[in-house]
Amino acid sequence: MAALGDGAQSTTAVANALSRSPSSLTRMRDELLRSSIIYAPSRGQVDFTVPHCAVFVRRRYPSE
Repeated sequence: MAALGDGAQSTTAVANALSRSPSSLTRMRDELLRSSIIYAPSRGQVDFTVPHCAVFVRRRYPSE
């Protein structure tokens, strides 16, 4: 999700980036929502709850 950029991302884009179907990520999405790591600003969208979290993740885990 962080690799897609800052701000809200579509759940379909996240699934495509992981080469998975959106429905296969439902359980993981629900766990992240319950843990307050992400939230859903609108239907079909997810975003990190902590400001600049995407920047931190990209810095901590650079893409190869």
